[in-house]
Amino acid sequence: MTDSNSENSSKIPAPSDAGVSGIQKNTQELLVISNNASGSISTSPITHAFEVLAANTPQQLGAMPPLVVGIIQENMLEKRRLDAKLNERETFISTQNQEIARLRESNAELKTALNAESRTKLLRNASITVGMLIIGVGFKFTDKQETLPYGVGLIVLGAVLGAFGWFTRAAKEVA
Repeated sequence: MTDSNSENSSKIPAPSDAGVSGIQKNTQELLVISNNASGSISTSPITHAFEVLAANTPQQLGAMPPLVVGIIQENMLEKRRLDAKLNERETFISTQNQEIARLRESNAELKTALNAESRTKLLRNASITVGMLIIGVGFKFTDKQETLPYGVGLIVLGAVLGAFGWFTRAAKEVA
């Protein structure tokens, strides 16, 4: 029985009186974010701390640090994926906001053009109607030789009013 105890005691390291083994690393190293040359994700300070802790005290922690490191790395990957998705959505929202602003500006221009058109529509319709009536009266005056100059004058005046009504548009055209 003493032989087995002596064999077991030789395999188990004796703890130091100070409670430290002297192989601990500087705490500043735990805060460094490493970047792997293979292009994989860089580790977070927490992941790095668990890796250092697992490397320095494997007997005390057992298999827990790799599991925690894996969970943290999975969470970091998910966070990066969600950040990328968020950036994509923010870009889309920004593009849509710009489109909305452009459409609002276009809408304002169209409303202005519509208001201008409705203001001049009555004047144009009235000048077409009055111009055609004057042309009709002018033809009545062309029946007699003595009223011919008045008839021609009325026909010309009616044609000018009709042309004004037909060819006058609102002050601002929208392309």
